[in-house]
Amino acid sequence: NALQKKILLDWRIAEAKNFQHFEVERSTNSTNFATIGKKEFENQSPTYHFEDNEVLPNEHYYYRLKLVDRDGSFEYSNIQQAKIDADFNFRAYPNPTSGKISIEFINKGKENSTLKVFDASGRFVFSKEIESGKNDDTISLDLSTQAQGAYFLYLDERLVHKVVVE
Repeated sequence: NALQKKILLDWRIAEAKNFQHFEVERSTNSTNFATIGKKEFENQSPTYHFEDNEVLPNEHYYYRLKLVDRDGSFEYSNIQQAKIDADFNFRAYPNPTSGKISIEFINKGKENSTLKVFDASGRFVFSKEIESGKNDDTISLDLSTQAQGAYFLYLDERLVHKVVVE
C-alpha cells in the first residue's frame, strides 16, 4: 500500500563546523526521549531524511535531533510533533521535487476536500477543490512555476505535508 503507516522526517542544515552526526530521538510524551536512529554528517549534503516505521495510528509522536560535534559536545533541535490519524492518510511525492508532484490521500467521511498551498513565509499560493471519488483520491500538482523553497500543503485546514521545490 502506498499509504503505509510511517512518519518521514526531513531536515536541512545551513552550516556545520566540527559536526559529526545526528541522533534522531522520539518520545510519546514530549519529555522522555529515546534514540531511534543515527545519521552521519555528510559535507556535500545539506538535506537529510529519516523514516520512522514503528508508529501507530492516533498516537502523538515527538521528535528532536541531537546534534553531536566531533569533540562529543552536543545540542538539541526544537521538538516537532507528528501523528497519523486512523481515518486520514496523505502522501506527496517526489519530495524534494523539481515542481510536479503526485498526491494520494484517503479522507474517510469527506465528500469534497480543499487543498491549499502556502510558501515558507506563510503566503497563500493557491488552492484546489478536490471532488472525492472523481480522481480516485490521487491528484497531480504543478509547483514548477513557484520559486525554490519549502511549501506547506493543507487539506481541509489541516497541515498534512511539507514539499521542497528545488
